[in-house]
Amino acid sequence: MDDDETQERERTKALLAASERRYRTIFEDARDMIYSANAEDLVTSINAAGVALTGHRLKSEILGRKFSELVFNPSDREGFLHRLREDSFVDDYEIIMKAGTGASVFCLENATTLKDEAGAIVEVHGIVRDISDRVESERQLWKANLELAEANLKLQATQLVMVQHEKLASIGQLAAGIAHEINNPLGFLKSNHSMLEKYFRSARDLWTEAASGPDASLALSERLTRLDRLFSKADGVFAESAEGFARIMAIVANLKSFSRVDRSGEFEDYDLNVGIESTLTVAWNEIKYVAEVVKDFGELPPLRAKGGEINQVILNIIVNAAQAIEGQKRKEKGIVRIRTRARSGSAILEISDDGPGIPEAIRNRIFDPFFTTKEPGKGTGLGLSISYDIIVAKHSGTIRVEEAQGGGTIFTIELPIGGPSG
Repeated sequence: MDDDETQERERTKALLAASERRYRTIFEDARDMIYSANAEDLVTSINAAGVALTGHRLKSEILGRKFSELVFNPSDREGFLHRLREDSFVDDYEIIMKAGTGASVFCLENATTLKDEAGAIVEVHGIVRDISDRVESERQLWKANLELAEANLKLQATQLVMVQHEKLASIGQLAAGIAHEINNPLGFLKSNHSMLEKYFRSARDLWTEAASGPDASLALSERLTRLDRLFSKADGVFAESAEGFARIMAIVANLKSFSRVDRSGEFEDYDLNVGIESTLTVAWNEIKYVAEVVKDFGELPPLRAKGGEINQVILNIIVNAAQAIEGQKRKEKGIVRIRTRARSGSAILEISDDGPGIPEAIRNRIFDPFFTTKEPGKGTGLGLSISYDIIVAKHSGTIRVEEAQGGGTIFTIELPIGGPSG
């Protein structure tokens, strides 16, 4: 053997030694467990990270043992080996390793096989990565999601309570106005009653005097004439009283229609035009001093709806319009226009006002829960959020808001005549 051949052999040996050292360094310094096992699944090599992962101190404590002894569930290892025999590789196989203390270590394993000419497994090469921190993070995330879901359910339950509170608050704010509206006709009814009592007392005295006087026939004729005048006045009082009673009955009937206290709260036939009229009666004390109401009602078929909830939506929008106009402190009254019409299987309701309008910057936020432009104590900010839920979620309708021509706001509500879909 000449010198050149000897030198070449030495260079090759040096390169092989360097390559072996490099790969051994990679093997030993890897942060993941790297191992090999023979055809019987006995561990033939393992790096330092693998020794640490299994909770041992020395490689000698692991080498020569079945790999299934290192996992928490040996039957999982059988499933893993079956896939290796079928596919010659396994990617991201979830296993639970046993630490030295008996604790569980969640891991992912990737492995390939070395087979002989007959296709039998000669050696298994695997990499095992500890994903316990990731599993714990996912567990915490699931826990947070469950807590969030529970909080959401509680929020929904709270919202239902607040819906009722909002409705009661709205009716409570209007109660004084309703009482005022009822008190007016009651006042003149009481006055008329007193007048009637006085008229009939006079009539009785006149009749008694005429019937018992010395000139009964002449006196009777004169007094009967006066008595006719008294009865004529009494007729006028009776007519006025009847009107007062009718007004009281109308107010109470509209209030009852608005609140639907005698209904089950289920979907039923609902007359939108009648619902608007009853709602206007309830809200009249909020409106009459600040705005004129212009109505343009079209012919509508009965809707399948929860009438009380639709009335609440109408009330929220009308009262908001009246309060916005009032906030302008202008001398003349504003105008609130209410228009209904039918179109392609839907009922359309438009409520517009000539108030200050809603700035474009916040127009897309007005249906958000608790968003309000009112001063503290003037409202919860739930009205329009609840209105959106009633129209869109419960009735499969739409509600939108836009700027009115010349200023102000237009709310447009579209409801399916046949009720919500699904």
